[in-house]
Amino acid sequence: MTVLLILPFIVVSQEIGSTINEKFSNYAKSPREVVYAHLNKSTYIKGESMGFSAYIIDKTLKQLSTVTSNLYCVIYDSENKVVKKKLLKVTNGIAPGEFSIDSLFNTGSYSLKVYTNYMRNFKEQNYYHQSFKVIDVEIDQKVYKESVKIKMDAQFLPEGGHLLADVQNTIGVIVKDSLGFGAPFVNGELLNANNEIISTFKTNQLGIGKFAFTPEKSKAYRTILKINNKEQQFDLPIAEQRGVAMTLNDLGSKVALTFRTNKESLESISGSVYRMIIHDGSKLKTISLSFNEAQEIVKYISYDDLSTGINIFTLFNEEEKPILERMFFKYDNLKTLSSGSVTTTQESDSLTVKVPINGIEGKDFNNFSISVLPSGTISYEHHQNIISSTFLQPYLNSPVENASYYFQNINRKKKYELDLLLLTQGWSSYDWYDVFNNPPKLLYPFETGISINATVNRRTSGQYLIYPTRFSKSNLIALTDDEKTFERTDFYFLSDERIRIGEIQSNGKVLKPSLYLQFNPSKIPDFKMPGEDILDIKGERILEYSGNNAMIPSWNNIEELDEVVVTADRKATKLERLRKTNTGNVDVFDDKKRKSYSDLASYLSTKGFQVYPNAGTLVILNKNAVSANSARTPLVYLDGVLLSSFSLLFNFQMNIVDYIVVNRSGVGEGVRGAGGVIKIYTDPSVNLIKKYGKVYQEYEVPLTYSKTKKFYTPKYSSFQSDFYKEYGVIHWVPDLRTDSMGNFLFSIPDTDQDEVKLFIEGISAKGQYLSESKNITLK
Repeated sequence: MTVLLILPFIVVSQEIGSTINEKFSNYAKSPREVVYAHLNKSTYIKGESMGFSAYIIDKTLKQLSTVTSNLYCVIYDSENKVVKKKLLKVTNGIAPGEFSIDSLFNTGSYSLKVYTNYMRNFKEQNYYHQSFKVIDVEIDQKVYKESVKIKMDAQFLPEGGHLLADVQNTIGVIVKDSLGFGAPFVNGELLNANNEIISTFKTNQLGIGKFAFTPEKSKAYRTILKINNKEQQFDLPIAEQRGVAMTLNDLGSKVALTFRTNKESLESISGSVYRMIIHDGSKLKTISLSFNEAQEIVKYISYDDLSTGINIFTLFNEEEKPILERMFFKYDNLKTLSSGSVTTTQESDSLTVKVPINGIEGKDFNNFSISVLPSGTISYEHHQNIISSTFLQPYLNSPVENASYYFQNINRKKKYELDLLLLTQGWSSYDWYDVFNNPPKLLYPFETGISINATVNRRTSGQYLIYPTRFSKSNLIALTDDEKTFERTDFYFLSDERIRIGEIQSNGKVLKPSLYLQFNPSKIPDFKMPGEDILDIKGERILEYSGNNAMIPSWNNIEELDEVVVTADRKATKLERLRKTNTGNVDVFDDKKRKSYSDLASYLSTKGFQVYPNAGTLVILNKNAVSANSARTPLVYLDGVLLSSFSLLFNFQMNIVDYIVVNRSGVGEGVRGAGGVIKIYTDPSVNLIKKYGKVYQEYEVPLTYSKTKKFYTPKYSSFQSDFYKEYGVIHWVPDLRTDSMGNFLFSIPDTDQDEVKLFIEGISAKGQYLSESKNITLK
């Protein structure tokens, strides 16, 4: 007899499942954030730069998180030893970064782990961990695809976690090759002890399949897998004599959960109240189940009662112990974006690319990162994208091969295949033992900048001045007679910055203070999870080519420049250094030059711009735009930030200006720069130094933020070689925003390719996700 239950959900209360509710609420009450890092490639040639853009996302709201500003990025080798690490500053949930794949790397496998301090409080994989490969072409002239041995590893996983005798069970199948990747299209047979075929099955392209059968009590069963005219045999476990089995079926607008028990079990559980818990990591619901005289119960659950994304179904017995678990992914209401037809415009030696985004509010904050590679590339083989990394992987215990596949060009087939994957995943990352016994202890707080704790060794006035840095304001501290320490937070020290502190005397003079400083954080924290697993990148082949001068490292010019900077006093002036790293005319300001102009408007008027005030803002027009039809308003950056309006520049005084770069032609900015480009850099310490002089104590900072560097592509000996077409880099843009019309524009170098491929990841302010790869025909 089968009982069909179509019951409304009962929110857990004190009367029903109170212990489960209280424990889960306590476990899930702390907010969580997850991180995804979009890497420009998955296979790097030694000498390239790894470009990446990290997205920190609120795990519950599925929107960008603005709580954390510190992001740790660590590269490990195949022996889990640290190769490189850095601290990045997070702004509006976004942190672009790069690593040079330099002499510290050899041919082999590496991994990048990205995390915040706060993520260390939780056992779920909220951090991001991705493998990548490096090839040293000076040593490895040929690298062939790794050979795959015939021997396979197979797992047979009863749906829900238990194989029960004398009832129908669904068995998930995962078949992997010797390298740990899914073995596609493997045929299998299920046989009983009499060698009779009970069922057959076949894995899909990712090595996953399933079959249903009714095992008899105490009977043995085995499977035979067939691949390449070879056979391997695997024994199934003996079915349990007592218990409950479950099956989930997706019916399109609802799911059907079927719970089955056998006659032997029914005698002992008849009348017992079971509870089915459904949660998404933050919200929990429950319904009660009782078998009574029925051996089968079917519960239909409407999509309206489920969350978008992962839903975790757990069956608890009357002792409130979890006995079965199954995950289901609801695609409905998943907020995704798509791009429209891409257009390109030739700009001398570059191409301007325009990508329209359908359904986005252009005026809202958004961020997209784009890797541009030759259309025949084999060096972009990531397992995750921004959707799978946010909605799927944090809820699972094991990494998923090619998880991004389930969230690109979504259709019924992919929904079915993701459900097949979840059937084989077993228990979720929300371990019920931990829910009941080990709720998170928030030992590691959200971090916003670097804090300093100062202890006074000797004092004269007790009044201290902390001079400003590029991203930190000045601080004035006045201690009472009894105070011997002070603390200040939210400092953002860049790589070459030190903290400067002076002690202000009653007469206004400044002396060097006697302080002992401690910084927090002072080092990049270690973060390794027990039993941590990571999927490697599938190996590919490199066609035979001459490795000599196939590529010049992407950072050669930067490293040479750094050497010049170190000996700047002897070899180059500040102006010369800035001219080498900027396009356009560079003006470095001293006190005399600052006094020459009453404000910014008067300065720009001498540089070929028409400038006048209008309703509290500044109108700036290029008198000589590149063409008659071009926009005449230039792009203006203030301390590296592109200004969306010029109201900040109204009556802008020159007293803290460090230097200005004027690029009237807009070269390097594509169509957006048709009106020219103006970059203004300020030095907030100028006024303080004028007032108090340069008497201060400098202190080294043990941990600083890495500077955001411009991404440079390597120089290749040929753009037509097989090497370039399979492993070359065209461009990487980590931080694109759409304009008011919902388009984003960027420039790429013209490498004489007939076709290129864009790999786009990103998110809007409203939590709309974009993950696409698309080819663009250039000729």
